[in-house]
Amino acid sequence: VIVPLMRRVGEAWTKDQLRISHEHIISGQLRSLLGTLMRHTEPKAGAPRIIVATPPRHLHEFGAIIGAFMAASRGYEPIYLGTHMPFDEISYAADQAGASVILLSVARDCEPGEHTSLIGGIEKLARKHEVWLGLPEGHQLAGYSLPVKLLAQYEDLDALLSNQIG
Repeated sequence: VIVPLMRRVGEAWTKDQLRISHEHIISGQLRSLLGTLMRHTEPKAGAPRIIVATPPRHLHEFGAIIGAFMAASRGYEPIYLGTHMPFDEISYAADQAGASVILLSVARDCEPGEHTSLIGGIEKLARKHEVWLGLPEGHQLAGYSLPVKLLAQYEDLDALLSNQIG
């Protein structure tokens, strides 16, 4: 329900059928709903932890929030760091939490020259941690040979989460 709703809101905003204030009201309500649902999902004792964030300069958080909720519903203990997180901080949080996986969400296209820093940061994370990277279909980062599991659909994430917990 939430993903199609957010797509429709985005389309309406693009067509000037909604104002930014409308989008922010809807986003705030959905963020609150997902947060409440996550708080009511109790991880099992010893559940694997998963760090969830967006990389530097990436502010669209719904993919990450939905990923954290999906992880919680599959028995993980998600640790949601939020948006615009430096790669070193993501790695530090994963180390401190003993996380088994880092889930990064990238929702927008790369700005000119940005893909180089993103690739470098992701590769650095992947040298130390298992990284799952959520990208929209056809995103330019999908064309690079990254040492991560690429996820283009929420079904891909669901399958990975189900297989890891078993």
